[in-house]
Amino acid sequence: MGKRAFRIWVAGRLADDFAESIDPNLNQEETEASTSLSGELVDQAQFRGLLDRLGNLGIEVIRFETYGSSSTEGSQTEPSG
Repeated sequence: MGKRAFRIWVAGRLADDFAESIDPNLNQEETEASTSLSGELVDQAQFRGLLDRLGNLGIEVIRFETYGSSSTEGSQTEPSG
């Protein structure tokens, strides 16, 4: 897969140090209603692991995007219920 950049939007605001507590390489940006987490992935398993971790913490993923060295650059997905 090669390294790919990603951004995940979650509902609500998270603690200021949330991203760093999960992975020191994650970036965190907040708006009034949501938080975005971004960084780079080594493989799909790492991405799925992050999504699973957020779900296990009860954090609602609103949307995610990946960018990078794939034939589907800039893919957007909204998670299904």
